[in-house]
Amino acid sequence: MATFSFILLVVGILAVWGIASWALWTWGPREIKWTVWCPVHKKIAKIVAIQREAKFTPSYAGMQVYDVKRCSLFGGPPVTCGKECLQRP
Repeated sequence: MATFSFILLVVGILAVWGIASWALWTWGPREIKWTVWCPVHKKIAKIVAIQREAKFTPSYAGMQVYDVKRCSLFGGPPVTCGKECLQRP
């Protein structure tokens, strides 16, 4: 009986670690592909944005987009504009 309880405990701990790892991989800090409305060019833009933990701003799952790595409106060069597309109303 004690062996079964120990095995059940180990399986439960592994399951919790697996779920936590999956959640961090799915919703954690990363690069995301996003479609936004560009208020400067008045067009839809496809961007690759860098997402990280929100500091003091409440957001879904504690994450927020804080930088733009690539933008379809600029082609290949780095994005050096004011990044108005990330501003929230």
